[in-house]
Amino acid sequence: TVSVKGARHLWRQAYPNGTPEQITSGPTEEEGVVVEPGGRSVLTALDKRENSIGLHEANKDRVLVNEGEILGWRMDEYSPPCFSPDGNFIYYLARQKQGALPELWRVETSSARSEAVFPGIWIKDYDLSPDGKEILYSEMLPSGTDDLRLASLDSSSPPVRIPVSGAHVPHFGPSGKLLIVREEGHSNYLEAMNRD
Repeated sequence: TVSVKGARHLWRQAYPNGTPEQITSGPTEEEGVVVEPGGRSVLTALDKRENSIGLHEANKDRVLVNEGEILGWRMDEYSPPCFSPDGNFIYYLARQKQGALPELWRVETSSARSEAVFPGIWIKDYDLSPDGKEILYSEMLPSGTDDLRLASLDSSSPPVRIPVSGAHVPHFGPSGKLLIVREEGHSNYLEAMNRD
């Protein structure tokens, strides 16, 4: 079982120097494999990733989002969902179809209306500013690198690229500072920088 672009499928490779070949595809994913003793069949578990965002209130529970694959439940993969400071929105990362890269979405807690915040921008890590007006995020580029950006949520100005390489897990810090984890070689460092 191999995970490629976020989807798990079965692959095979002739021993010892064969070329890897994908043997399953589609909307389901495979987990684990057992080969029949004669080698003609395999047994695997099929699954389809589906999850939702629900809101537990004093007198009821409501499902706000139940489409796509919501990311961030495992802290080591993506930023987790978060509330806006006023509680009117929940921000989250989601893939709208299998194999797609994650985009930032938000759902309105009163109406359950959801929308992509930056359509077509592939985001891995993000942080919402304490006043809820800006977002600091790492954009995944087609080259496989991340680009750090600061954007206004009201679209009053285009996102600003912050020229820092190897930056991950961005956060708004105290006194207007921006905090990042920066990768250098095989080490990670926590760094603080000014907005400029």
